[in-house]
Parts: sequence; C-alpha cells; structure tokens
Amino acid sequence: MKKISLFFLLILAFHIYSHEFNPAHLNLKQSLVDNSTYTGQWMYPVKNIGERATVVVPKMCSASSGDLYIPGKYIVEDISLSC
Repeated sequence: MKKISLFFLLILAFHIYSHEFNPAHLNLKQSLVDNSTYTGQWMYPVKNIGERATVVVPKMCSASSGDLYIPGKYIVEDISLSC
C-alpha cells in the first residue's frame, strides 16, 4: 500500500510542475504561378511567455499580413511575401 501511494504522489508531483509545449510555427508556401511570391501563416501560442514574436523578412522582400485570429491554442496571422 505504501508503494502504491508513493507512486501516485510522484505522478501528481510531476503533473503539478509540468507545462504544455506549444512552439510557434511559420508555414510558408511558394506560389505555383510566380516563384517570387509566397503565402503563409505565423502561428504563435496564446499562452506565451513575454511579448508576441514577429516575423522579420529580408529587405528585398515586401510583406503584408492580415488580421490576427485565434482558432484554438494559437494566434494566427496570414502572411503574403513578394521577393
């Protein structure tokens, strides 16, 4: 009985100090028509620590983004690039 209660105590202790792993994602797709145009999504966790990260593109590219929306665990921003 003592071993079983120690086992559950250890399991609960790890659960208390654990956190969910939600990395940011950048998904880009190249246009099939124009090789210098890309579309994509920047997905950043809602439960983040600190400021929301931003995507920095090279100076030779122009970027535009849509409104932010939250479909689940992530803040999603649609991005269009032209290089």
